[in-house]
Amino acid sequence: MNKIFKYVFTLDDVFHIEFPGLEPAILKIAKQPGHPHGVYCMWALVDADSKETRKKEFRVYGTGHDVPFGKSFNRHIETIVDSGYVWHFFEWMK
Repeated sequence: MNKIFKYVFTLDDVFHIEFPGLEPAILKIAKQPGHPHGVYCMWALVDADSKETRKKEFRVYGTGHDVPFGKSFNRHIETIVDSGYVWHFFEWMK
């Protein structure tokens, strides 16, 4: 059965999330009201009944930061504004 799950993570240059199923659909990244500074949430549509899991790597870059662009780059997921900073989230493939 497909379900929307929330994953909480701390903002860092690189972070990993393990999802049930083989290919989650990432819906949104945002700070959820009530969470302390530096804690973000990702919502994804996943196959909740799957016995298989997939660990994905994500990278975060601020506006004006160097972003390596090449074969490893996959896709832009979300851009958010937080306390005057603009963060750009990318799903990364190795």
